[in-house]
Amino acid sequence: MMRKAGAAMAALGFSALSLQGCGGGSGSTATTVTTTKVATTTTTTTSTVTTTTLGPLGPQPKQDLVPIKGISYRALPFKILDIPPGEDMMQKGYELMYHTGRDDLGMMRAMGASAVRIYAGLGSELYTDHGAFLDRAFDLGLNVIVDFYTSARCPEFDCYATWKNMSVTGLKNQGMMKDGAWHPAIKIIMLMNEPDNLPFNDDQGAQPSCPKDAAEPPQFMPWCRVKAVLSALDGLMAAEEATGIADGSSAMVGVAWSFASRESIDKVCKPTMPNENMFGFQDIMAGIADPDIASYSFRTSGSTEFYKNRWVNAINSPAPWSFTKLKVNDQYAPYAPTKFFISQLTPADDSPQDLNADLIAIDAEAKKGGEFMGVVVKGFQTDYTDPEAFTFMFNLGDKKLGSVHVCQESPGHPENPICGDYDIWCLDPTKGKHSADVFAAWGGKVKPAMGLCPGLAEEPVEEDATDFIA
Repeated sequence: MMRKAGAAMAALGFSALSLQGCGGGSGSTATTVTTTKVATTTTTTTSTVTTTTLGPLGPQPKQDLVPIKGISYRALPFKILDIPPGEDMMQKGYELMYHTGRDDLGMMRAMGASAVRIYAGLGSELYTDHGAFLDRAFDLGLNVIVDFYTSARCPEFDCYATWKNMSVTGLKNQGMMKDGAWHPAIKIIMLMNEPDNLPFNDDQGAQPSCPKDAAEPPQFMPWCRVKAVLSALDGLMAAEEATGIADGSSAMVGVAWSFASRESIDKVCKPTMPNENMFGFQDIMAGIADPDIASYSFRTSGSTEFYKNRWVNAINSPAPWSFTKLKVNDQYAPYAPTKFFISQLTPADDSPQDLNADLIAIDAEAKKGGEFMGVVVKGFQTDYTDPEAFTFMFNLGDKKLGSVHVCQESPGHPENPICGDYDIWCLDPTKGKHSADVFAAWGGKVKPAMGLCPGLAEEPVEEDATDFIA
């Protein structure tokens, strides 16, 4: 019993306990029991594992329009051609891609982009909200360059009615107007993409013919393309008037011409001449000065002032910067002070082009303060609709991130949209090309990012993944 008590007290931390005998009187003997405590030290090591869940990039500082460091955005969500999804990447159905699920816009901003170009943001999808896309771009400090759907109805190359309708719909019903002006994210509106190739449709859905000179191929008949552009501009001006857009809106307006060699409508530019690639710039300057040259008469007043105050020239170039500079920048003096930019630079897989060096040189040129504004690089994602297309910045990986429901409509028959459900896949820069050239030139980065495929997004995060990255 004594042993048990001593052990119990020792366990509670007692060390030298003296016990007296039970007997009384002077003849009693004292017994001392000494208990020795053996100290035991236990060391516990705690490991803390921090898991960072990558989300969409947080709000970023606003960026000036110039220098333009843009990326074109036509990231159609499929790998095998079936029914092509809607081309309008601004429609609400794509929100999982451009923001909440893959955050493509956040990726562009992280790469150092200051602008994003949308090819069919006006007119190819007429029912759903586009304001969410614009709000997201604005929060990221990305300036938006939005195109009309060029392959719209343009009977006899008179695009007035269709372009007016597409404009009014976008402004009144799709969130493209804010506080009496174009949404503040929209900085440039492209009326058409390469109208010199006559990519229009007539009332029957066929490409209209250009009959003025049957001896020439249609694309060499400049009056057709010039009439189309002037009438589209007329329709836009009428829509702004009808919707109360403030006079002198901050949104510039222009056309993206091909890099072909053609004769301008007034024969100032001709093939084999140094200015052969600027036929479109000359077309519009001549057409605004005298619309009769294209057999057109403006329905809306103010075209001359509009051109003077808001027009911007643009050209799609497949060439290295040195050649584009020689053929366009160095020949541009007749069109000053109208601004211009490269609306689509297509990196060539089969040429010795140094894209990184070109982008650095383009940025330096745009910062000089002249007419040249910068560049939009094609394209964010490889286009799987064309088996022979070049590989662009990102290919699609194997991890499914969700699905979207998106639509494509004809401006002539919007009551019959073609809609479908499509899987969203992660992005793989290792199987794409040029992303490293772009973000290195623009002082950005790709990782970490929520839209990258597994194994590509999990490098150490030194700061909150939603913090400012530029």
